[in-house]
Amino acid sequence: MFVKNHKQKILSSEKYLWAYAYIICFLLSLFLLSSSNICFAKKQNELYPIIYFEQGVRYHKQGDLKSAVLSLNNALTLNPNDLSTLVELGEVFIELSKFDLAISTLQHAVSLAPDDALIHVLLGSAYLENKKHNDAISEFKLAVKLEPENTLLRSNVGLVCSLTGDHKCSVDNLGKVVLAYPFQLRVRAALGTAYHSMKDYALAKEQYKFVLEYEPDNLSLWYNLAKSEVALGNYTDAKESINKAISIDSSVSELYLDRAVINYKLNDLEGAQNDYLTALGLDPLNPSIPSEYGTFLWRTGAYLKASEQFDKALSLETDNKDFMMYKAYLLQLAKQDKNAISAWQNVLNEDAENQLALFNLAKLYQEKESYSNAIDLYKKILVIKEKLKEEDLETKSALAYCLQKNKNFDEARSIYENCLSVKPDDPVVLFNLGILLNDEKNYKDAVVSLEKSIKNGFLPQAKAYQALVLAYSSLNDVPSLKATYKNWLGVDKDNVEARIAYAKFLAKNGDSHEAIDQYRVAAALDNTSKSKYKLAQFLLEQKDLYGAVGQLQEYLKLEPNDLNALILLANSYKDLGIQEEAINTYKKIISLQYDNHLAYYNLGLLYQNDKKYEEAQNCLLKAIELNEKYSPAYYALGLSYIAGNNGVKAKELFQKYLEIDPNGEYKANVEARLKELSSKTQPPA
Repeated sequence: MFVKNHKQKILSSEKYLWAYAYIICFLLSLFLLSSSNICFAKKQNELYPIIYFEQGVRYHKQGDLKSAVLSLNNALTLNPNDLSTLVELGEVFIELSKFDLAISTLQHAVSLAPDDALIHVLLGSAYLENKKHNDAISEFKLAVKLEPENTLLRSNVGLVCSLTGDHKCSVDNLGKVVLAYPFQLRVRAALGTAYHSMKDYALAKEQYKFVLEYEPDNLSLWYNLAKSEVALGNYTDAKESINKAISIDSSVSELYLDRAVINYKLNDLEGAQNDYLTALGLDPLNPSIPSEYGTFLWRTGAYLKASEQFDKALSLETDNKDFMMYKAYLLQLAKQDKNAISAWQNVLNEDAENQLALFNLAKLYQEKESYSNAIDLYKKILVIKEKLKEEDLETKSALAYCLQKNKNFDEARSIYENCLSVKPDDPVVLFNLGILLNDEKNYKDAVVSLEKSIKNGFLPQAKAYQALVLAYSSLNDVPSLKATYKNWLGVDKDNVEARIAYAKFLAKNGDSHEAIDQYRVAAALDNTSKSKYKLAQFLLEQKDLYGAVGQLQEYLKLEPNDLNALILLANSYKDLGIQEEAINTYKKIISLQYDNHLAYYNLGLLYQNDKKYEEAQNCLLKAIELNEKYSPAYYALGLSYIAGNNGVKAKELFQKYLEIDPNGEYKANVEARLKELSSKTQPPA
């Protein structure tokens, strides 16, 4: 993990190798010069070339490089093939950073003395400085071939090979140096880096640990060792190593970022968060740090906080399109739809044809059921894809779905069929087409499409079976419908609504016992107890009052104030003749709903049955007060007054009944009672 645009205190492996390579080149040049057969003063017999050459050497030693070049060029003018002068001039050009001139000069020298290791080393150094690594390696390898026992040469080859990415070459050469000189710590460190680059982390770790025994304060090596441990999956050891690095220098933000990743791997989320916050404090202007912290928060599901970190990164690097997209996507994941839409639109303002932004924005509109907006965006994507001559079935399928939701069935069906011509077994397209055909009431074709979607692995299968139930129900295909219900419950056995639907189907088709069984299973599965209520309703339809009472009692334990259930229970008690329980239940209903005239009416009837006429009359009068048009209350109250020998009141109430409901349920009874009352009040003839 590397932090961009950050001044690190850790010396990177590549910079280290460059520095070490140059030191090796310099030492090697001195060594070879001291043992070379080139005798500068003896190469020419002419006076002037020797004078110019010696003058150039003197200027070189004094550091007057420009004068040295002038003198050496004068010598070469008189003798262009003088090897000593060419080598000296090549060295001066390297020091002047005129690498092209150094290369051409030393190439001439090599052509005169191809077996001179020194010249190959100098030419290799010039290539190295000129960033021509492969040419540098070729020259160094020639030098090694000429002097195979020269470990300095091998060190240089190994280091330059690392710079070019030829890590095998680096390992081969540095490994031989380490075998010969096991305590060459810098070479061992470079060898560790080469192994690391070859992903041989165990051998890299071995080299790092060896060097750290002698250089325990080498922050760079502790850091590299930690990375090797991470690659090997040894997160606890990796954390120990990076802790050592932090103890050496606690101001390097990169160390905390890497330790945060290790803590995350160790499931220490609090430790990881603290490390990210420390890194932010150390380097508040580095956009990569909030970016990495945001990625961590993303992984832990803290989408809104993650979006805030990418927003911070974006404030530090305003033109970073990746940050813009991550922020938008995270807002979308966090269900911050309004902000997510705005963020995606910002991305599109920068890049109007950003397909990822177009697609995600379309998905957002689709989820919000803003299908027209989604359709426009999906169509834009398909125009771009057409220009690129690319197929995009996912976008086509999504477009068709939105068209379908917008009731544009013909265009939707055409796109679905186009998708299936390319990928005939696409389960999602087959399912959506089946739904569309259901919407069009083309149930036969819907069945074919839905069955194919299930066969090709559509998930969730329960959703497809549910759509099939609609199709088979509309076709009145009872055998297929029963089989579909069974298949549905086979893949979704805990689906309460499916079981209740199946129970209703069974009851409708005369299998009430199996229907009750399905209701009971649904009731056992249902944490909300709603199924118990539905089972009670079904049992009441089946005239199983005791069974209904049992289910209602269980349901009311969880939902004690459900008025509908209380009314059913009170009525069931009344029908079963359980007077006291019925009275108490109606009282509970009235306590919850003081204006329920039916509760007062039924309570009045119960009191009347118990011959508690005063209580009955009070309840029935209250029922009439709450609903003056409810005729049965007048009839019941009239009967109560007859029982209390108040014929006048009873007559008034019976007459009121006929006035309100002249063709009511109790008309005949009322007329008979009135006739009876009239005969009692007439004087004898």
